[in-house]
Amino acid sequence: MLADIRKLVQQTLPRSIDVYADVPDSLWPVWGDATQLHQVFMNLCVNARDAMPAGGTLHITAKNLTLDHDSAQRHFQAQPGPYVIVTVADTGTGMGPAVLNQIFDPFFTTKALGQGTGLGLSAVLGIVESHGGFIDVQSQVGQGSQFQVYLPATFEPNPAAVTLPNLLDGSQSTVLVVDDEPAVCAAVRTVLELHNYRVMVAHGGQDAIALLSEHVDTIHTVLMDLMMPTMDGFATIPLLKHINPDLRVVAMSGLNSVDAVAKAEQQGFQGFLPKPFTRQDLLQRMQPVD
Repeated sequence: MLADIRKLVQQTLPRSIDVYADVPDSLWPVWGDATQLHQVFMNLCVNARDAMPAGGTLHITAKNLTLDHDSAQRHFQAQPGPYVIVTVADTGTGMGPAVLNQIFDPFFTTKALGQGTGLGLSAVLGIVESHGGFIDVQSQVGQGSQFQVYLPATFEPNPAAVTLPNLLDGSQSTVLVVDDEPAVCAAVRTVLELHNYRVMVAHGGQDAIALLSEHVDTIHTVLMDLMMPTMDGFATIPLLKHINPDLRVVAMSGLNSVDAVAKAEQQGFQGFLPKPFTRQDLLQRMQPVD
């Protein structure tokens, strides 16, 4: 797969970018979804291209590494064991600490308005974590960036024998996302589907009522924006609760004030998610409360 990606990248990137690859034949096997992993590495290569508008060098390398207990503790969510590490490094503009801390958030983007919704790296991280892996990023302004994707290697002959960690798994439960901004719906949908949720989308209160009426036995959780034109979240929730009194409804809003949270709770919302939120915030809020 990495050989295919190298070939595709060399054909599509500008000639001002030199592409080098070091992918040995001795790499350990990794169980995973080839389409999703292809998306991960192509996304990182495209981001590297965007970081080198005046040209530069892109390195794609891979190696085997066994993490011992001490090494695993240096990485968040890492477990000791064998890994295949794929590194995508560029000589581009680089990133400072403030940007680095936000690059995996669902709504964060450094691109100009209309050039992206900021979904790329959030989706990349979700895919890697769903494969039991993690990502290490190193970057400095003016000195380029290096993304290291750690994927657990396995020598089991049967994929079913590979146990991946349960990272806020949705267990195929259905969430109805209600927001009048398509970019928000797309971002939330990407994150939830990567964590094993089924997702339906409504772009307003009336659409939400129609969808819930049609799928009342399927939808058990609604994530709804409070401020929407025509019919906002406050006007919509009593009608949704009339259809299903046991419905769990979580509010989201850029109005993160004490009054907004209190009003949402009084109206029957069972949780509040302030915008903009991180991928982790979203997943934790979607988990059922005991």
